[in-house]
Amino acid sequence: MADGDAVREVPAEAVLPGWVLDVRAGDTIAADGVVVSGISAVDLSLLTGESVPAGKDATTLTGTDLGPGDQSDIAFMNTPVTHGSGVMVVTDAADIALLKAKAIAFLKAHRDAGVPDIAYGSE
Repeated sequence: MADGDAVREVPAEAVLPGWVLDVRAGDTIAADGVVVSGISAVDLSLLTGESVPAGKDATTLTGTDLGPGDQSDIAFMNTPVTHGSGVMVVTDAADIALLKAKAIAFLKAHRDAGVPDIAYGSE
């Protein structure tokens, strides 16, 4: 965590939205956030299946159908930084991001297994 000019380590479960995190090669990103400076590469293979780390920088891409690998300015919880260093601002606390990730993984697994979508509230 960047605290003014000082940098200190904090447990991932203590990270809160709005915190500024300094991330470096070898770190695992503690929460979802927006990259505000620096350039790095992050292993998104758990999210995208891609074997090559994705570049991350402060460039914001526009579009409505961007996957995790296309969002160059977004850092995702539990993804390892493979190269470089940067600064990010936390947008989701670790527990919220984990819940979202579990829900997305559950829905994707069911879709990939051919389970039909359920229309709740319809007959």
